[in-house]
Amino acid sequence: MGMRGHQREHTSGGMGQVTWGMRLRLGAATCVLLAGFSLVCIRVVALQWHPPVEAETAGQVRTDNALRGSILDREGRVLAFTENSFKVGIDPVVMKRYLHEEYRDEVAEADPDLPSDQLLAMELPEDELKRRMSDMVAGVAKLLELSAEDVSRRFWERLGAAPGTRFIVIDRDVRNQRFKNIAPLMNKGMGLACDPTQSWIRNYPNHNLACHVIGFLSRIPSESEGIEWAMDVELRGRDGQYLFFPGSSGRNELIHRRRIIQDRVDGNDIQLTIDSFIQGVVESALAKAAVAHNPESITAVVVQPKTGEILAMANLPDFDPNDYGNAEADSRKNRAVTDFFEPGSMFKIVPVSGALEFGSARPDSIYFCENGFWTSSGTRPLRDSHGYGDLTVEEIIVHSSNIGTAKVAIDLGKENLFYFVRRFGFGTRPSIALRGVTPGSVRPLNDWSTLSMTRIPMGHEIAVSALQMVMAMATVANDGQRMKPQLVHSVRSQDGQVLWRYQPKVVDQPIGPETAAMMRRALAGVVERGTARRARLDGYRAGGKTGTAQYAENGVYPPGLWTSSFVGFAPVEDPVVSVIVVVDRPKGDYYGGTVAAPVFKEITEKILEYYQVPRRSLAPAGADLAGASPILD
Repeated sequence: MGMRGHQREHTSGGMGQVTWGMRLRLGAATCVLLAGFSLVCIRVVALQWHPPVEAETAGQVRTDNALRGSILDREGRVLAFTENSFKVGIDPVVMKRYLHEEYRDEVAEADPDLPSDQLLAMELPEDELKRRMSDMVAGVAKLLELSAEDVSRRFWERLGAAPGTRFIVIDRDVRNQRFKNIAPLMNKGMGLACDPTQSWIRNYPNHNLACHVIGFLSRIPSESEGIEWAMDVELRGRDGQYLFFPGSSGRNELIHRRRIIQDRVDGNDIQLTIDSFIQGVVESALAKAAVAHNPESITAVVVQPKTGEILAMANLPDFDPNDYGNAEADSRKNRAVTDFFEPGSMFKIVPVSGALEFGSARPDSIYFCENGFWTSSGTRPLRDSHGYGDLTVEEIIVHSSNIGTAKVAIDLGKENLFYFVRRFGFGTRPSIALRGVTPGSVRPLNDWSTLSMTRIPMGHEIAVSALQMVMAMATVANDGQRMKPQLVHSVRSQDGQVLWRYQPKVVDQPIGPETAAMMRRALAGVVERGTARRARLDGYRAGGKTGTAQYAENGVYPPGLWTSSFVGFAPVEDPVVSVIVVVDRPKGDYYGGTVAAPVFKEITEKILEYYQVPRRSLAPAGADLAGASPILD
């Protein structure tokens, strides 16, 4: 067959049968390919997660901002939270392209036979293009709930100043519903685009509610206020860091182009002792009183006597933390803890309970009240609003006799009075998670004058904060145990795990349970037949003490300026709340029994209803006020 035939035969046999040699060669080639592919994969992963040294030098250190924790009320209702914000803008180049394409679609629909080369060359006339662009900008403004006129003006000014610009900002802070309005248009090729801002935005959904407790988050952390300042370490978490290696495509960063330096740790949530419902009740009552009496300010605090937990703390004037920068500094003050004032007759609970505890007086001890006018040891005269004769200690409290209280204090003694003043917490800064907390003003014992023993017992020559005074009354309501005031209920992680929970803490016991019970009985008499009958509740027994004191300004008492107050608790049998109301310089009527006591009534009745405390069969509140003698104090 010759050589040619042999070759054909060999070739034919090779196609029909794979020899062992061929198998070995094929296996070796496959292994080489797999090994090579594996090396490539490993190298790709290595480059993505561990860029080479030369790439690291080009990496940018970026911050991964931690999510700030939320602030919640005691029932888990949100008082403050953090959300992302978006910067929304328009790319004029893309918008023009979109409008030209839209125009060509319109032409093609009207004239299907138009040659494609002519169609592609067609563009909107300049005037029509500008009109359509204006319509689109106005439509975007409407979706963002902005003024179309203002947005259009800024758009054309910016485009005129920089004709080639590719991004004109429409709004730098778009969130919530406004972002939902605009989001569907982002991928329509219309030129609308957004970039997430680099920082989180703090939101206070209830606006002014509990504003002085929550405070606000300032761009300068040291200038923040309230819980935002006090619990900042827990709330803020810890920012993360990563190296970002920009890709050659210039696209936005991708996760596989990052190298984590430090993981982000989001902040913890802070749950307060504040109850939003009770806070709202208090703020509503204060607003009504502000209209009725036009005071310079008004404050109220609600406390649970048994735990020291603060259920509400409110002041007027107030502010919206969402816009704290435009609020007057005066309206941002938490007067319940920063301001102090002479408490007037509210303070009588201290010398009288001290005398009962010390044993220098009993509830039925009788003191002659000098028919309303008394000069002690040559000091300036002391007066009562009525000419009382003999009164028991209990009646001295019920009728708020200045002379009777002074005589009780004199029997107690100067050193012992000072002792009880301090043990009730006055002159000491309350330990509470707020800034600017005042200790009030209690002069050292050796600075007391000859007048002091007759003036301090009636709440002069001493200054207290609303928080201090309500905690003192809560001490009486709590069988003599003075609790630590508390605003923070618990600290929780982002997944809801409780990291820390408040435990009630007794800080002192200035009086025993028996003395406290005697005082509660006397204070119930104040409400039922004394100076605070306008504090009587429908279906509940309340106890408390009125206060009417001249307003002190730079050490003098300007005429006609008063501080009207009431502090009390309810129900008398088993106190659930202690409440203080302080009205600063009301216009017109100024007695604590007529200005502040009715506010206490409105607040306390609604709280007890909210807690579903059973009512008792009592005479209707106010039933015996008609024709009653004037309520002075």
